[in-house]
Amino acid sequence: MYEVLIREAAVRFGLGDKALPVLQMLLAYMTAKDSGGLVGFLEKFKAAGLGPLIQSWLGGGPSAQPIANSQLETVLGSSGGLL
Repeated sequence: MYEVLIREAAVRFGLGDKALPVLQMLLAYMTAKDSGGLVGFLEKFKAAGLGPLIQSWLGGGPSAQPIANSQLETVLGSSGGLL
């Protein structure tokens, strides 16, 4: 199961052999108690004005909206971000 996720991330995002470390980092961050766990992770997206996007992911079904690179960078890559 994880192999498929890693392979998909490697291909879809052009991560190559960096897919595993990136996914490990994201999973560790999403589950870290000091950052609020998964709820805290999702709150970062909501604080960046991406609440409707998050809701589309959590609602399931075909209506899940894609995230733009700039949106992801706003949450994870800006000053104090994850990346």
